[in-house]
Amino acid sequence: LNTARRGLSAAGSSSQTAGVVFGGSDGSVPTQYAKTEEYNGTAWTNVTDMPANRNNFAGLGIQTAAVAFGAGPGPGVTSVEYDGTNWTAGGDLNVARASTSSGAGTLTAGLAAGGGPNPAVNGAVEHYNGTAWTAVTALPGVREKLGLVGTQTDALQSGGSTYPASPGIQNTSFSYNGTAWTAQANLGTGRYSHGTGGNGPANYVIGGRPLNSTTEEYNFTANTITAAAWSSGGNLSTAREKMSGFGTQAAATIAGGAPHTNATEEYNGSSWTGGG
Repeated sequence: LNTARRGLSAAGSSSQTAGVVFGGSDGSVPTQYAKTEEYNGTAWTNVTDMPANRNNFAGLGIQTAAVAFGAGPGPGVTSVEYDGTNWTAGGDLNVARASTSSGAGTLTAGLAAGGGPNPAVNGAVEHYNGTAWTAVTALPGVREKLGLVGTQTDALQSGGSTYPASPGIQNTSFSYNGTAWTAQANLGTGRYSHGTGGNGPANYVIGGRPLNSTTEEYNFTANTITAAAWSSGGNLSTAREKMSGFGTQAAATIAGGAPHTNATEEYNGSSWTGGG
């Protein structure tokens, strides 16, 4: 980048050759930026600044049709739109928010979720039609600095923070179909303020806090079968094979087996004991 920064936001298509980043901070709350840069796959170029400095806000859309919304470090309701050349005022959010890591969707079908700052963390979700924001079904829980990728009708939310409220760092993720949120597989590493990319069915998360360099990928299709998981149970009192068994997981019996034996053992869901 031409200007080092953090707390910035971005927009871009699935192409690596047409991205745009805007805003951010040098790490000191008073020093925020309005700077905008575009990426062509090789180099960053300074373009038209945003109308005002802001950091820890969210962005969505593509390089030639982007929206930046919210503010930071304090909450804000304003949004501004970028057409690839100029910034203009957009519609105001219904819920003021900051510390929102990302938005999803397009200029005319956008999605905003969660935000802060502490202690006013929220789970509010809104749709954008290019003119106005509309409140829709909230997240299952409040969180800020979360990840959000996909479209207005096929999105995935990941991680985030509820601090100072317990439990703080989140590892949960939820899919969104435009109407309702559904729990999905948990992240391997709970995190907030992380980077995200991809789309609803296939995306990734990178880095974040607690400060880490890990990358996780997520893939889902309509044909995905969620596999069960095997976990360790209690060991038999005597190793054997070719035995017979019956009962349920929490009330089971095995009998006989090899080495040649008439011994019976019973299982209560956690340990084996001798039977008749």
